[in-house]
Amino acid sequence: MGFRVGDLRQLLSQISGCRIGDHDYVSYFENEHGEQLIFVREPRAKHGVLLHSDLAVWLKACLIASSADVQ
Repeated sequence: MGFRVGDLRQLLSQISGCRIGDHDYVSYFENEHGEQLIFVREPRAKHGVLLHSDLAVWLKACLIASSADVQ
């Protein structure tokens, strides 16, 4: 039994405590230290939110992207 995209978005939203919309761009990854990160950006937004887990406590950091960086 696999996950649907909506199920994964809901799970990441529950884990992080951050609302993740159905149409948001979402990227999950681990860095070289094993820390988990989730990047979330609403469509056409000029900024996104980087969620970082450190000892299972998710911290929010707002990333400001220039309009040239937003595709």
